[in-house]
Amino acid sequence: MNKYDVGIVGWWYNLNYGGVLTYYSLYKCIEKMGLNPLMIQRSSSDIINATETVPIRFSKKHYNISESYPYDKMVELNKICDKFIVGSDQLWNPNLMKYSGKQYFLSFVDKKNKKVSYATSLGDTMNCDSEFIKKYKVYLDRFDSISVRENYAVDVLKEYMNVNADCVCDPIFLNGVGIFDELTSDSVLKLPESNNYVLNFLLDPNEQKINGCRFVREKLGIEEKINFTNLQNVENNVRGFMGEDVQVNAEIEDLLKAYKNASFIVTDSFHGTCLALLFNKPFVSFANKKRGEKRFISLLEGYGLDDRLLFNIDNVYNTESLFTPIDYERINNIIDEKRKVGAVWLENALDIKYKTVANSNILCTGCSACQAICPTKAIKMQKNDEGFLVPVVDYDKCKNCGLCLKKCIVKNPTYDNKSTPNCYSLMADTELRMKSSSGGAFSVFAEYIIDQGGFVCGAAYTEKFEVKHIIINKKEELSKLRGSKYMQSEIGNIYFEIKKLLENNELVLFTGMPCQIAGIQAYLGKKYNNLYTVDLLCHGMTSSTVFEKYRKDVLANKEIERLEFKAKEPWGWHAGVNAYFKDGSKYSQPLEKDPFFIAYLRSISKNTACGECPSSSLPRQGDITIGDFWGIHKCDPEMFDNKGTSVVLVNNEKGQQLFELAHKNTVKVKEEKLSDAIKGNQPIKRPFKMHKYRDAFFKHMNEISFERLTDGCKNNTLAEKQMEQLRQVLSENEFYLYYLAKTTAENANGRKIVTWTSIPIFDKILRESFNLDVAFSVAENPNIINGTSIKDIKSLNGCKQEYYIVLIHPVYAANRYQMLEEMGYLPIEDFICRSPRPIVIENYDTRVHYEDEYGNTIEGFGSIIGKVIFRGCNNHIYIGENVRRCENLTLDLVANSYIKIEDECVFNDKVLVEVKGILGHSKLIVGNACRLSNGFFRIYNNRLGSYVEIGKECTFERNLEIHANSGKKIIIGDDCMISHDVEFWAGDGHSIFDVVTGENINAARDGNNNNDKIVIGNHVWIAKGSFIMHGTNIGTGSVIGARSVVKKQFPNNCSIAGNPAKVVRRDIAWAREQVASDMYKACGEENIQMTE
Repeated sequence: MNKYDVGIVGWWYNLNYGGVLTYYSLYKCIEKMGLNPLMIQRSSSDIINATETVPIRFSKKHYNISESYPYDKMVELNKICDKFIVGSDQLWNPNLMKYSGKQYFLSFVDKKNKKVSYATSLGDTMNCDSEFIKKYKVYLDRFDSISVRENYAVDVLKEYMNVNADCVCDPIFLNGVGIFDELTSDSVLKLPESNNYVLNFLLDPNEQKINGCRFVREKLGIEEKINFTNLQNVENNVRGFMGEDVQVNAEIEDLLKAYKNASFIVTDSFHGTCLALLFNKPFVSFANKKRGEKRFISLLEGYGLDDRLLFNIDNVYNTESLFTPIDYERINNIIDEKRKVGAVWLENALDIKYKTVANSNILCTGCSACQAICPTKAIKMQKNDEGFLVPVVDYDKCKNCGLCLKKCIVKNPTYDNKSTPNCYSLMADTELRMKSSSGGAFSVFAEYIIDQGGFVCGAAYTEKFEVKHIIINKKEELSKLRGSKYMQSEIGNIYFEIKKLLENNELVLFTGMPCQIAGIQAYLGKKYNNLYTVDLLCHGMTSSTVFEKYRKDVLANKEIERLEFKAKEPWGWHAGVNAYFKDGSKYSQPLEKDPFFIAYLRSISKNTACGECPSSSLPRQGDITIGDFWGIHKCDPEMFDNKGTSVVLVNNEKGQQLFELAHKNTVKVKEEKLSDAIKGNQPIKRPFKMHKYRDAFFKHMNEISFERLTDGCKNNTLAEKQMEQLRQVLSENEFYLYYLAKTTAENANGRKIVTWTSIPIFDKILRESFNLDVAFSVAENPNIINGTSIKDIKSLNGCKQEYYIVLIHPVYAANRYQMLEEMGYLPIEDFICRSPRPIVIENYDTRVHYEDEYGNTIEGFGSIIGKVIFRGCNNHIYIGENVRRCENLTLDLVANSYIKIEDECVFNDKVLVEVKGILGHSKLIVGNACRLSNGFFRIYNNRLGSYVEIGKECTFERNLEIHANSGKKIIIGDDCMISHDVEFWAGDGHSIFDVVTGENINAARDGNNNNDKIVIGNHVWIAKGSFIMHGTNIGTGSVIGARSVVKKQFPNNCSIAGNPAKVVRRDIAWAREQVASDMYKACGEENIQMTE
């Protein structure tokens, strides 16, 4: 069996000229590195022995090619190669998975073998759906090195897969034009005698493109042409050339010869464009939307030639710059630079040069073993944006020894202890327990070690109330280590200091989180008889950055004298915060009320790594594990006195030895069932999963107060809390502009900000909230363009590196989107629109927090919303607990709306909610336990805001219509019963004006005007076909008769009927029960007493 250095996986055999040439270049580049490559055949498709095609003929001539294996046998390839490369081409395009699949994610490659992606493309994909992520992320996480071809793919992989990738050039550039030039000598293609021709290389020819090609020849004064097309769908492609001659099934070498000698190139091929650059030819590139326009943009922007890319082919007739000379001296310098970067990246990847913990997609626990073990001190633990410690590598010092990865406790976890440890409950003496956070177990073991002349290492507060590991050897210093800290502790040089003590035969007790125990063991690399380790039952860690935010917002930024997170006073054995300040004041709150504890215990503010920590499980990491024995009062009341009881897990013989020696001085020790301990302590067995708002917590930590942030995350009402914060500086009518400004600030990245249509309030918000200014505005109308403050939008063509554009237009305009995209701008990345393309979300699971760049949010507890359409900014949806059949609900929202469906509601049939208008702030609130059949809500805003509020336990039958227009309101009380075909109209469907004054006479007025409302009291029965108009106020307990037309104020407990409706009977009470004899029992005393 022949051995090869590198197996190349990809579409090297496809019926595509560009694909063949890019893999040829990759193959040659690897050969030049002195390695022996092998082309891997796709599973179960014996390509080489199938019908011979142009690519197969070429491949047989130039490559080593593997046998064909069925997929389940592709693992055999690991015996042939120990390195594998996938790429380039659109192998990871989610829309092409039927042609690709997991083998193109190197799923068959052994863990020990190197896996590399070189310039793999995701096509035009700007996101990855859950199915794609679920199916392929597991394979991406196995890669040793990943690079992609398009710059935007770097962000996509990071955002959706949490995968780090680099952007490199397509392999076709890796060797220069020489490897292609030398192939032309094998071509038999006959060129025009004049040797002056235009090469048209069109994958998808049509009449518009052919006419464009003819114009190019006419413009250049060149009569001759050569037409090449794709190797697939040849007959259709030939027809697309409108009767012109086409080179059909020409050899690879023939295309290269045609490129080499052409005077001008016209192409709609990505790789055709690459070849034009390599052969230094003037060219026009037609953006091929069918095959992915963004690839063309990413390519040509890198050379400053995006003006050669036409999104609208008709622009070929009026774009003079297409026919100006290209500065190929400059272009070749860029090609050479990109080639060098790509080649060095590939060489390093194949050697796995600089493969460290910092670039390995590891969910780092911050244990610091890598920092301690690095022989060149190239690794430093530094805080990331969330305040958690992560390794940062100085590659000038890094020798690429790989030791950091070998010692990484996440990459290579070890489990040496018993999976079923001995379990005990422990109660130290009362005095010691009152100084401890639980049962005093830590102090028992620490005091024993110090009594033996040993040293104890654990977490202590610094002067700034950050947390750091220290070493002590005096009992009077134990108070520094006692008590729960709940923040990640910085290890610093402690591992090194511990090792020195051990080498000097000193007795040492090391305590810490399970990851820190694993970390010191990984660093030491061997067992020391004089080292005891105790890991603490860990709920996860938050960061000092989170605490600092809490100190500033909740503790009023006071200077702290002493901090206690789980003191026995004043709550007994119960968690809470006591903060003693230098000014003599004190803050004291139990865990149920303190926002720091709420965020921590609900896993809102923890390190992401804590949710998947490999060390927080059975078998445990330490010789002994200690923590609170929560639930001991249920399984062993004798060991409970509310002063603290520790759980002690003895994980090995060494731990048992320490336990037996140290616990003699304790008041009580009793063996317990491990299962009982686990019931009250999940972290014994597995870590807590992160809260769904965890990422949102850190994203918004600097935007709103700690209390609001925590409360919003806890209760699924983060959007509401954000609005509360915004109300302090903005009116609700300005919220939507705030979100435009926020996204602009996040994406401008130093570019000048330009508005298309100007609103002064947007400029004000941008300046006051984000310290940014609008440079100028743009317009299409020549009558308002002045060249300074208002410029022609077309002047921004191809200038996305300089400008970020904000479209302030109040309605969605597809033509403006198209124009900007044709000018090379991408939504969100390069421009944002006040009224964007509709965002359509179907069957949305509200367990997942939704938040987009336009400030739209969806929050809830697990109901599935049938359909949501966002047509603008600042729409917020809240779905309460146990809302049933929510898949029948469709929400179509323009801007500034708040939809709240409270707990226990039911949608028995289709219900559509439409919110129109961009001015004002609208809302729909449906109270607890309401039941709706099919219905239609329309809320049309004006500056005063329109809304509908429905109380609890109301029922609505079929064909309901509720309209709140022009700033008017509808308020329906509790326990109302609305029959079939009922309509509520607060405000008319269209505007009415006074022709004398010009005043709109049917819109809402400022102030509390009864004519601008519909108010329905509690416990009102509205019969079939009723029509309720603004200006109506129905008293509690009343009944409205069928087909009534109501526009008036009516008292409590009366019957109303007619057109127009009037009181037909007073002093009534009604009940939902169909046949009832006892009025008080059926109607309730409270309703009867409402009679006026």
